[in-house]
Amino acid sequence: MRADSRSISQAGMTRPLILAGVASALLHLAILGGLLNRQASSEDKDAAAQLAALQVSLNSTPSGLPPAPSAPSPEPQQLQKLQQLQDVQEVQEVQEVQEVSEAVSPPEPQEPAENQPPADQLIVTTAASSGSSVTVATAPPTADATATDPAQSPPQVPSQISMTDTADTAQPATADARPMESFEQILLSQALQNLSQQSSESLTQLDALELLQSEQSYDVVVTHTPATSLTALDTYRVVISREADGNIYSTSAEFRERAFSHYAKFIHHWDPQVSLSKDWVGGRFHSNSPINLETDARASPVFAGPVTLASAQHVSRRLLNSAMFQAGLETGTGRIALPDSASPGVFFPRAEDATTHYFDADTDLVFHDDGTIVWTQVQSNLSGIIPRPESALMLIGQDNARFSARGTIKGQVLLYSGRRIMITGNLRYASRDSGAETIADYLTLISDGTIEIAASSVTGPGDLIIDAALFARQRFSVRRFRDREQGELIVFGTLVAGSVSATEPRFSTRIEYDPRYDRQRPPAFPSTGLYDLADWDQQWTVTAITDGSSPDAQHNAQQLLNE
Repeated sequence: MRADSRSISQAGMTRPLILAGVASALLHLAILGGLLNRQASSEDKDAAAQLAALQVSLNSTPSGLPPAPSAPSPEPQQLQKLQQLQDVQEVQEVQEVQEVSEAVSPPEPQEPAENQPPADQLIVTTAASSGSSVTVATAPPTADATATDPAQSPPQVPSQISMTDTADTAQPATADARPMESFEQILLSQALQNLSQQSSESLTQLDALELLQSEQSYDVVVTHTPATSLTALDTYRVVISREADGNIYSTSAEFRERAFSHYAKFIHHWDPQVSLSKDWVGGRFHSNSPINLETDARASPVFAGPVTLASAQHVSRRLLNSAMFQAGLETGTGRIALPDSASPGVFFPRAEDATTHYFDADTDLVFHDDGTIVWTQVQSNLSGIIPRPESALMLIGQDNARFSARGTIKGQVLLYSGRRIMITGNLRYASRDSGAETIADYLTLISDGTIEIAASSVTGPGDLIIDAALFARQRFSVRRFRDREQGELIVFGTLVAGSVSATEPRFSTRIEYDPRYDRQRPPAFPSTGLYDLADWDQQWTVTAITDGSSPDAQHNAQQLLNE
């Protein structure tokens, strides 16, 4: 990252113009030529459906683009035959719906249970499940239950979607599981995607009608599993159920907490005096503000992972077509706020097995490959040795105590300062330095103030390697970055900061994402407060039988909640 060179600030992605008019006319005529010579059979219905889908695809114009050139109009006779074909298709579809409805016997009405609430009342119950709260919300359809604000409403789903099987897809009523039909997958996929990137409050206050936007009645069961360790992530399991064919069918999805370690590099406010130049980012990159990109014949930044920008920044076609954005660029994604404080205090209840040491004065820390840590207070020269703990180790600065750190990390270590952490030398994992196939070590550096790289007179010449997850709420900076070229600043982990200073010419930067962060967080690393869809079984499983519970079905239902 440079500070003294000309920066090129590009904004938004240009969208390619889709020339659809001529293709639309040719495809219309080609399909008509094959269809008009046949009677309105089942083959005609399939071809007409393909034609309708083709018309929607070709006639759609991306927002912000001029309309495509109009296509030549078909002959009147062709239009008349096409209309006749569509009329026949509509009649056949109505007949098929009537035949299916007559073939399936409706369930016998049941006597209302004692103390059962009215049919238009939302039912909310709670039950214990492995230490987690379970909320069941059952909402029958009502005329005014759908969202009234089109801007906030999820995509509408056809109201005739049902769980009734046709002859082609029927499954035995006693089967433990059955695959989903395509329309079921569309309905549920849209609903679950609408839940992705939502907060925990949104997940715990789910409403079946608002979620599924369907005339069918669904039950939604939400199970929260809090993180129980410094590296675990909160999860929510959402089980959607409905009754059909005398059975209760359920499908299960898991939403996982998104920690800031989800990103290889995350910047809240990009310093307008800093430009990305000799930078390589090997994972997800996000900025809450526009970034500066500098390219020339000698160097340009490379993003090996997906890039998201909160603002609608314009980026030229030349850069989009270059090797800069290797996994794509998305703009206008919206801001992700930093927490008011990054203090790990919220994690203390989860750290019952962790060893915690508090420091109330500026302290220098040297980590050794046997797991011990030598500490020295800067002003008093008081020193000591912390033995390697059997569990995670938390080093907490009190009263704005500052830390400096270097050495080899063995085990799980969290270092927190409310003011500043100074990196005075390499910070390497012992298991990574030894070439071990599996890295067992973790280091988290969290500061509510700054994380800084000391001057080259302290760190020494050559590359500087940091194996750690870095969270600097205010700023990450390199001291004396204008010094002559020294080498690469290599971070194996993640870098999250309120802003960043320039690093060049002293250092070019290389961020290598630690893939373990896809499954768990670095110890006590802050969270975005958002949850992402992590898993969905995409099938229906029989969890109960309406005329009497099945032991196997009960086991399946409990299994879904416990997974």
